[in-house]
Amino acid sequence: MSKKKKARAVDWGQVPPKLPSAVCDSHAHIGMINDYIEPMSRRNVEKGFDEIQKLSYAEVIEKSDAANVKYITECACELSGILALPTVLHENPSLIGAAAIHPIESALHAGIRDIAPDGLEPKVMPWHAVSLDDALQQTFDVIKSTPKIKAVGETGLDFFRTADAGISAQIKSFEAHIQIAKELNLALQIHDREAHSEVLEVLDRVHAPERVILHSFSGDTEFAAECIKRGFYLSFSGTITFNANEHLRKALSITPLDRILCETDTPFLAPLPYRGSPNAPYMAGYIVPKMAEVLDIPLSDLCDKIGENYIRVFS
Repeated sequence: MSKKKKARAVDWGQVPPKLPSAVCDSHAHIGMINDYIEPMSRRNVEKGFDEIQKLSYAEVIEKSDAANVKYITECACELSGILALPTVLHENPSLIGAAAIHPIESALHAGIRDIAPDGLEPKVMPWHAVSLDDALQQTFDVIKSTPKIKAVGETGLDFFRTADAGISAQIKSFEAHIQIAKELNLALQIHDREAHSEVLEVLDRVHAPERVILHSFSGDTEFAAECIKRGFYLSFSGTITFNANEHLRKALSITPLDRILCETDTPFLAPLPYRGSPNAPYMAGYIVPKMAEVLDIPLSDLCDKIGENYIRVFS
């Protein structure tokens, strides 16, 4: 007879031991945390557990400081968040920003409502009534007028959560963001889901900007080698700690130290031992030690190198 699995509460993971040197989270969505945890909180309550505590920007930054995660790039990739980003950056001096219409969002702005390979109904929000052209123009205006926005992203291609009918809108949006990054001399953060070769094709054809980051790198050593050959940066997230992801650890192992970044992709992709929990930038304190283990270098050396790379990329 099999034992019934005991229900457990989902909650925030503990702040990890303080890293030996300050480290950087190159990609987070702190502003999405409280919406993200709402369904988790409801399930907790249904099972008789407490709600998950909501966190403000100040609380997230305080916890991150305690883990020695000192520099965070806050990414806005929905039009509502992009328009709010200048205020967020003004109110939180320790953050820098990145902004772009997410590839999934680009199809919705283009009026595509078809069900994607993931099988989920597209979540249509009020701001999707804005045309893709207008959304791109508003995004450009925000980026150009906000000095603390240091990157264009995340943009790219997602063939898992967008139907075939939306691919042309994704490519149009991707190309437009590449031009924005080149015109404003900003880094470009790439979202790439099940579209490795297509992402490279667009970057090669349109000509990539000087600094390109593969956000939450998801490829194997072959794809990593192609990105490295082009001088791109690979940013590794909590997925590198997952047991099944040996391909990511191998990709990291061949990446030159001057091309490595770390990110949490908050509130998604919490690392082990908190997989399935909400994520936050302080969780980089669990990711970077795993990266140092894979690379077989001292943790302090990797923290310093990530910091150097972060400054070079985000100026």
